[in-house]
Amino acid sequence: MASRRSLAAALAALALVISLPGCAGYRGGWASVPYTGDRPPHPTELPESTRLFDLEEVKVPGMRLRVSLNNRLRSYDYQVWFVAVPVSGDPRDVLLGDQDGKTRVYLSVTPQTAGYVLRAAAARLEIDGKVYTPIAARRFGQFDAAGNIVERGGKWQYVELGPEFALPQVGTQYSLSLVFDAPVPKAETAKISVDLSQALHDPAQPPLPLIRFQPVRWREGYT
Repeated sequence: MASRRSLAAALAALALVISLPGCAGYRGGWASVPYTGDRPPHPTELPESTRLFDLEEVKVPGMRLRVSLNNRLRSYDYQVWFVAVPVSGDPRDVLLGDQDGKTRVYLSVTPQTAGYVLRAAAARLEIDGKVYTPIAARRFGQFDAAGNIVERGGKWQYVELGPEFALPQVGTQYSLSLVFDAPVPKAETAKISVDLSQALHDPAQPPLPLIRFQPVRWREGYT
């Protein structure tokens, strides 16, 4: 009789375990967070509740601007079973995002005035004292077969931009990227800044300030 009760208890416990969420994990590494001014605004190690996406916006006149780089580093990724028992781990350094050996500056621009023009060749990226100019500028969006941006029915892709690209639609978000023939800088050590003052400009607005990047440790849990 006792053995039957033990078996029933074991089966009940097994059923409870099976009903629990199966796998969760935690990961982290280094990222470059943009800021303006002379002093970095963030702690060097971010709380787990902080989303990097929320730190990509910089306060500038005339537009809403988000800036990021393709140098986010994941230095660990551990999975756990039922939040307690480790089942796998990946301690390798892995660069996240588009990787072809070149540095990309991603810009999400929402103009508040209609006069902004992107002249990508005037952008300047500085990494550890060395200055680079773009070799390409692109816009990401949904495009039809004729190359027009559409709200539906097109293909999501990057398209090449010419020497000048106007951003006339106030309140519209433009997803842009500048490609530099520069080695991807290390998020944890490199001194990085980007100067868009002559590259993204509306004559009715003051020039954009220099954007610097602060190295920060990030970490997050996931299920």
